[in-house]
Amino acid sequence: AFPIRFKTEKPGRIIVFAVDEGILQLTHYKKPEPLNHFYQKRALEVDTRQILDLLLPEYSLTQRLSSEGGDDYKFALNKNLNPFKRKRHKAVAYWSGVIDATSKQQEIQYNVPDYFNGTLRVMAVVVSPDSLGSAERKAFIRGDFVFSPNVPMFVAPKDQFEVSVSVYNNVKGSGKKAKVRIEVGSSKSLQLMTPAVQTLTIPENQDKSLTLKIKAKEKPGNATLTFKASIGDKVTRTDISLSIRPPVPYRVTVNSGFIKKDTKEIPITRKLYPHFRTLKASMSYLPVGVAQGLVRYLDSYPYGCTEQIVSRAFPALILKKRPAFGFSDRKVEGIIQRTIRILRVRQNAEGAFGFWAANSHVSDFQVVYAMHFLTEAQESGYPVPKEMMKRGLEYLKKLAGGETGAEKDIQAYAIYVLTRNTVITTQYIDTLYDEWDSRKDRRSTDLLTVYLAASYQMMGQSRGGSMIRKYKLAGYSKPVEDPYSSSVVRNAQYYYILFRHFPDRSESVSAGDVQSLLQPLIDGDYNTINSAYLILALDAFAKVSDTPVRENVTVKEILSKSKNKLSLSPGLVSDAVFSEKATALQIDNRSTHHLFYQLTQSGFDLKGPKKVIKKGVEVFREYVNLKGKSIQSVKLGEEIEVRVRARSLGGVSRDNMVIIDLLPGGFELVDQTAEIQRGRTGSTWRPEFVEAREDRVLLFGTLSRSNQEIRYRIRAVNKGTFIIPPIYAKSMYDLKVQGATPGGQIVVSEK
Repeated sequence: AFPIRFKTEKPGRIIVFAVDEGILQLTHYKKPEPLNHFYQKRALEVDTRQILDLLLPEYSLTQRLSSEGGDDYKFALNKNLNPFKRKRHKAVAYWSGVIDATSKQQEIQYNVPDYFNGTLRVMAVVVSPDSLGSAERKAFIRGDFVFSPNVPMFVAPKDQFEVSVSVYNNVKGSGKKAKVRIEVGSSKSLQLMTPAVQTLTIPENQDKSLTLKIKAKEKPGNATLTFKASIGDKVTRTDISLSIRPPVPYRVTVNSGFIKKDTKEIPITRKLYPHFRTLKASMSYLPVGVAQGLVRYLDSYPYGCTEQIVSRAFPALILKKRPAFGFSDRKVEGIIQRTIRILRVRQNAEGAFGFWAANSHVSDFQVVYAMHFLTEAQESGYPVPKEMMKRGLEYLKKLAGGETGAEKDIQAYAIYVLTRNTVITTQYIDTLYDEWDSRKDRRSTDLLTVYLAASYQMMGQSRGGSMIRKYKLAGYSKPVEDPYSSSVVRNAQYYYILFRHFPDRSESVSAGDVQSLLQPLIDGDYNTINSAYLILALDAFAKVSDTPVRENVTVKEILSKSKNKLSLSPGLVSDAVFSEKATALQIDNRSTHHLFYQLTQSGFDLKGPKKVIKKGVEVFREYVNLKGKSIQSVKLGEEIEVRVRARSLGGVSRDNMVIIDLLPGGFELVDQTAEIQRGRTGSTWRPEFVEAREDRVLLFGTLSRSNQEIRYRIRAVNKGTFIIPPIYAKSMYDLKVQGATPGGQIVVSEK
């Protein structure tokens, strides 16, 4: 209890506040001076404007504004952060509120947290009808004992590590041979391997260290260590938290298919930690039902280039009126506002949107795609900044006019979005129509046909109907080098335009056509861009289709020795939650209608890969000392170099790759994002984008056919035996392209 006494020369109203001096020094905060404020010289009332921030945006501000925000675990998952957060101590600050003051001394009391030892600056501001005043004092706060623990920020299940804690004896009169009783407690997720109660001889005004051996159990989450020191009635307690997180990244898998008057058994292969786990099957007689799994996939997608953040936001905008998908008005508004805020920061001076920031690293397709999203948002009644739309539309005019050298399909897409925004596009359309007319051999496969037809239709010209009839579905092929022009994306865009602008032709779409559209998804060929376009197409199809009669569907989970019938939720899309013990699901559809289903499993796998995975890419990581020698042990406080090598297999380079390198517990990054981006001596790969997190490093870029290497440093901060997580490399657009190398162990010993 910290008493604060005050009195004033005359009756008035007072505010008293006390703040950790360290915070005030960091922010250069000074005691308020009310008189100086009201009597300050006034500057000329002019507005100063400059464009330097647009040319050279301050780095940390850009990073903060371009992050995806949020206040729950999904934010952490979306940003590929560690969602198993450790509890942090709150900043030490006290605020009295406005209270009455007189010339008679009064006292208020602030209970200072046990974990704080240091200087508090106490300030007060007072006002009466005819005067103002302020005052400040400093107080040194210290407990009877001061703990200084060295605890790792994170560990993995089964890690064994040491925690050292220094105990300072502040008890007056305790003498040179004071016996201090130390008690250590822990949450259930930690196992103490040393005695919980010890007695140390700590002379007055001196400290002594205590070492604890601890093992992390297989219970991810926040873990707490509690320390208590006492001499007689003098007692001090404090606690400190760390994170226990699985040594694998969060992963979402979607298994899709359809059944027509048949029974099908779908195996379940993943075993997951219960934390943040989703085990759900979705079924519907309309193809839009398969959007359920795609929504979950996009909702937890952990990366964030411009295309990916737009693709993640599209489902909320498109499916908000369908209760089965769980998009409340508040949630949709938050997603759209957050996406608009990120796009605004990434818009460069020309009006285009950069891949990761407001620079010249731009994809014309992504720009049109982002403007398509903003157009849909604006048409749905969400506020989009006028200057942002204006600059974006100006860039689309350059695209539509061929000034940027964009492909004709993208030019047509830009014209379509401009037309949606009531821009007069007749000149652009006529110019591009001549190009289309000369492409007699490609009219049936070019999206140029589709978007020109839609633009003509919006302008009320009959030519659009005759053009759209010339387009034929693209045959399914494996993902091409450019994921934005794959057959899945082209077909989904065609159906979206067909159902939205030519609803009278929807009857010509057969069940076989829909199956052809969904076949890549059934084969596991899904990514952010084709998932978003499929949702656009399937929703547009649902709006012009009749809902089939709900028929008898039975779903059972197959356990080791029995079967358990699952209950299905009512509605357009029926959901069934299965248990972690299920080895397979049995779906029985007795209807003549096609039943579309999706099994979604998301979470952290109990076990990582046991052997090297090489599917289109290989990745390898090595820890070496500063002399370049490979190591499996390191001294406490020592820096080591991480060498990550990767290459593309199959004789081709691969764009849009990401490498995920999780750090072992007991280590911290030495190099941060900027240093890793530049690359240390010996690095032969420069990633296009780097995200350095508290417990991992993410590397984005293109992998060539030859071995490429990047190096960065980490430091050992705790003794123990720690699991080295596996390292992963994968394509962000072709899920079949992935590589991994199993982890191991590393030992950190005394200096």
